Amino acid sequence: MSAQPANEGSPPNDFAATSTSLPAADSVQQAVGKAAKGVAHAVHSTLLHADIPADGICGFSQSQALVLAALADTLVAALNPEETARLVATTQSVRNAQSLSDDVISFAQISGGTMELVKNMIDYLHKAAHPDQLQSVQTALWVLSTGPGCFLLTGSSTPVHRLDRSAREKVVSKLFHSPLAALRALVKSIYGMVILNTYGEPKLGKGRNPFLKVIGYPEGPHVERPLPDPADIWRPSFLDLQGLVGPNDSEEIRLACDIVVVGSGAGGGVVAGELAQAGHDVLVLEKAFYTHPSELPYTPKASFELLFERSGALGSEDGSMQVLTGNAWGGGTAVNWSASLRLPSKVREEWATKYKLPYFMSLDYANAVDAVCTRVGVSTDAIEHNASNSLLLEGLARLGMPHGVIPQNTDSQSHECGFCCFGCPYGTKQGTHLTFLRDAAESGNARFIEGCTVDRVLHKGGRAVGVKGTVIERGTGRTRKIMVKAKKVVVSAGSLHSPAILLRSGLRNPNIGKHLRLHPCTHVFGIFRNSEKPINTYSGSIMTVLGTPAENAHGDGYGSKLEISCMHPAMFASCVPWRSAEEHKRLLALYDRMVPVLVIGRDSDATKGRVYLDKTGTPRIEYTISPKDQISLAAGVEAGIKALIAAGATEIITNQRGVDPFSIDPEKINDIFTSKEFGNYLAKVRKWGFQPTWTPLFTAHQMGTCRMAGSASQGACNPDGRTWEVDGLYVADASLFPTASGVNPMVTTLSLGYAVAQRVKESLQSTAKL
Repeated sequence: MSAQPANEGSPPNDFAATSTSLPAADSVQQAVGKAAKGVAHAVHSTLLHADIPADGICGFSQSQALVLAALADTLVAALNPEETARLVATTQSVRNAQSLSDDVISFAQISGGTMELVKNMIDYLHKAAHPDQLQSVQTALWVLSTGPGCFLLTGSSTPVHRLDRSAREKVVSKLFHSPLAALRALVKSIYGMVILNTYGEPKLGKGRNPFLKVIGYPEGPHVERPLPDPADIWRPSFLDLQGLVGPNDSEEIRLACDIVVVGSGAGGGVVAGELAQAGHDVLVLEKAFYTHPSELPYTPKASFELLFERSGALGSEDGSMQVLTGNAWGGGTAVNWSASLRLPSKVREEWATKYKLPYFMSLDYANAVDAVCTRVGVSTDAIEHNASNSLLLEGLARLGMPHGVIPQNTDSQSHECGFCCFGCPYGTKQGTHLTFLRDAAESGNARFIEGCTVDRVLHKGGRAVGVKGTVIERGTGRTRKIMVKAKKVVVSAGSLHSPAILLRSGLRNPNIGKHLRLHPCTHVFGIFRNSEKPINTYSGSIMTVLGTPAENAHGDGYGSKLEISCMHPAMFASCVPWRSAEEHKRLLALYDRMVPVLVIGRDSDATKGRVYLDKTGTPRIEYTISPKDQISLAAGVEAGIKALIAAGATEIITNQRGVDPFSIDPEKINDIFTSKEFGNYLAKVRKWGFQPTWTPLFTAHQMGTCRMAGSASQGACNPDGRTWEVDGLYVADASLFPTASGVNPMVTTLSLGYAVAQRVKESLQSTAKL
C-alpha cells in the first residue's frame, strides 16, 4: 500500500475538516499578502445584514465580521424547503418517529452566521489564537471582503458576503481546495470554530439546540447511574496567595521547599506523591486552575475552553495538525479517555538498545509499571463495552483481525461515563488528581499553587536552585511574580512546555525541543442505518477495544492501531466531511447511528517535529507527517473500513478530501471485499492518503521533546531523567520518551514519573550524607 500525494490540479469537492487549530501567521500572511496589496484602496461592500455595527465587533471591523458571518452561514446554512424535506425523510428513515418533524425542521433552519454566534466566534478567536494568528485571520477576512481580493483568492469578483448561498458554497469549496496550504488550513480552522460554536452547547439562541434534540443528546452529563455526593470526591487545597504578599502587585512571592514540581499531570503528580510520602517538602506549581468534578461544565465548547490548551485550538504552525493537550489540575489524566496500556515489549527493546537505556528491559522498570498501575487502579475488571466498542469488536473478530481489551484506570469499578473526556463526573477515573496528588496532600508534606506559569529554572554553578514564574490570583485576576528556592527541580509541564522552560532557562543541549512525536490520528466512520436502537457513541464505557491488524504495517514495529473515539455531537460535526450545508446536516442527522473508529499512528520520523520558542518566548509547534507515517494511517483506515463493514455498517466515511462516502449494497454484502466497487474505493483511499492540510489530522499525545538517552548527543536527559547540563534539574513527563510509545502514553508517563522520583530520593539521600 502506498499513500500518493494529492492531485493539486483540480481536487474534488469533498474535503473533510476536523480541527480548529490555526496555521502559522507568516504562512497565511504570505498567502493573502499579494491579494491585500491589490485591494488596498478597494471600497467595501454593503452589509450582509444590519446587525453588525459600523465600528465592528471586539476588534474586528465591520467588513471582517461580515465575511466571518457569511462563511459561517455557508458552512452551517438554513436549508430551503426541498432540502428540509429530504432532511426530515433521512431522519425519519432511521428513527420512524413522525413526532420529530418539527425539531428536524428547526434543525434545518440553524445558521452559523447569526449575530450571537459571530460574537461568540470572535470571542473564541481572542482566547484561542496567538496575536499574530489573530491578525492573519483578520487580514484574510478583510481581503475576502473586497472584490479584487476575493477574485485573487477564490476566482469570484464579488465579495463573499454579497454572494448568495450557492455561490458562497463554491467559494468555500475553492478555499478548502486552494493550492495554497495556508488558505486550506485557515478555512479548516474557521470551519472547526463555526461548528464548535454552533453545536458545542446545549442552548442555541433562546432555546434548546434543535440538532441535539433531534439526536436525543442530553443537556448535561448522561447520568447512567446516580452521581455521587460532591463531598465524596476529594478536593485539594491551594495556598492562599493573598496571605503571602501585601497589596502591592510588584511584590514577589518567595517560597522555599525541598523539591519544586512544575506540573500536576501523569509525570508531576507521581513525583509529588512519591516524594511527599517519603517525607520531603514538596511544592507543586500548576498553570491551570482547579475545578471540582461536580462543578465542570461537561459541554464541548465550555470544556475545551476550560480544560485544554488554547481552548482546543492549538496546532502545528502549518495548520496540518490539531494538538489536543490538557490544561487542568491532573494534566491529561483529568481529561483522557481512561486507556491504560503498558509500553509494548518491542518498544522497550528499542529504547533499551538504540538509546542505551537498559532500564526499560529490567525488572525494576516492570516493578515501576506495576506500582503505578496498582495505585491508579488499572484493570479490565468491570468493563462493559458500549455499542460502538461492541461493533468494532464484532467486526474485528468476524474477520479474524487481532484485537484486545483496553484496561482502564477505574479501580475495577464500572465506568459507564461517556463524558469522561471532559472530566469524570463520578470521580471514578483515577487520574493523578485523585491518587498521587491526594497522597501528597494527605502526607502533610505537600503544598499546591494553581494558576502558576513557570518562566524559567534558576541554576547556579551548574546546579538547579529553584524556579521563577508568574502566578494569577483566582478571583481577582491579579498577577504576581513568584520565586521558589528548592534543592531539586522537577519539570513536568508536558512535551510542549517542558522544553520551553528548559530553553528559556538557558539550556543548550541540541535535543531540547527536537524529536517531537505526536501519534497522528484520523477517523473512519461507519453509519449503521439498520440499527434498531441508537448507538450513541458518547454513552457507556469509552475506548475499551483495541484493534491491532495494522500495528506493524512496515515490519519494524511502526504502524497504527484502532480504537473507538469518545465523540460527542459537536466533535462529530467538525470531523465529518463538508461538501455542502445540506450534505453536512444529513450526516449529522445520522449521528446516533454512527461508530467512530479512531486510527492512531505510531509516527516514526521525528526529524520534522519540534517545539521552539517564538520571539515572545512562547512555545510553538513545527510538525509535518512523513510519507511513511501516512502509509501507516492508510493501513489502519483500510482495516477500520473492513471491520466496520463486517459489523454491519451501511455507509463508510473517511476524512479524506478525495474519497466519497461508500455505500454498501445489501444484496452484494456477501462478496463485498472482493467486489470491483470495493476495490476501487480502497484504491481511492490509498491514492489520496493523508497529505498535510489536505486531509485533517489531530493528536492527543505529545512525546519526545526532552528525550532521555545514554548520551548527551542522543538526548536532553540522562537515564535518570536529569538534564545533562544542570545537576538537580529533572524532567518527568512524556517529553522523556525516546520515540513514540505506539500506545496511549499515560501508563508509560506514570511509570517514568515513578522512576524519576526514585532517582530524586536517592540523590537527596546521598546529599544528606555529605
